[in-house]
Amino acid sequence: MTDVQLDNAIVRHAQSASRWKTVCFSALLVAALSAASMGVAAHQTSASAAAPAASATATMQSQAQPTVSPSPTPTITPTPPLAQVVPAAFANLNQLDGLSTLASAGVELNEMQRSQLMERIEDFRAQGYQASFVVVDMRTGAAIASYGGMPMYTASSIKAPYIVSLAQTGALDINAVATSATADAAGLNQLITQTLQVSDNDTYEALYKRFGAAPTMQWLAGTGATTGLNGYYGDVTAIDLARMWVNSYDYLFGASADAADAQGRTWLAQQMRRGAHGSRSRCAARSTRR
Repeated sequence: MTDVQLDNAIVRHAQSASRWKTVCFSALLVAALSAASMGVAAHQTSASAAAPAASATATMQSQAQPTVSPSPTPTITPTPPLAQVVPAAFANLNQLDGLSTLASAGVELNEMQRSQLMERIEDFRAQGYQASFVVVDMRTGAAIASYGGMPMYTASSIKAPYIVSLAQTGALDINAVATSATADAAGLNQLITQTLQVSDNDTYEALYKRFGAAPTMQWLAGTGATTGLNGYYGDVTAIDLARMWVNSYDYLFGASADAADAQGRTWLAQQMRRGAHGSRSRCAARSTRR
């Protein structure tokens, strides 16, 4: 190869290399741009795909945690004062049908409530027993009864109303008894405490022998009661016994704190509360012995 031919070959090689470099660079540039374009497209696609996912997630969260609208403020019916409840209770007791298996006054029982109560009453009677009861709601004065006009033996349920009648009629000085102000008052304090806390029959008999039935009959005047004490215990209808307990509730809790006998009323109420616990324990013991 001559020098001219060699020079021409070198020039052609240089031109060819330059051309391939340009092609390679152009190819790399296109590839890079294509990759960049694909990357952008992929990113945009991913973002577009992620948007519905985020929207779906937000929707799921919204469904999982629904927006709770503020609940309306409940309507609270205030309990009327005892001065209104007691007359309502006496009025409802006067309206009860004392010969009915199930009667109510001041409250409307729905069909299910009546059915459930009737079922329990009939179950009791099916076993050969007689039941007579009255329930009074001292928040409203409403009353429910079953054979409430049937005279039944009072047993110890008469003891507390009897003692309240002695206090309210002034047959005894309840303030003096509460503080054992005198020897006689201290003796009455012991009799009342034993009668209420452990239902002692002997102490109740001692009270009855001293004061008799007159204070209780005076105390019941104006309540609508048709039966009263006949001896230490006697037969009293459940409606009349309920009248006695409503009267007792009014005496114990209806007076103002500055009433003259407020101290005595408070003491008497405390003895009754303690007596309720004693009665439950005593009944449980009797059930166990049986």
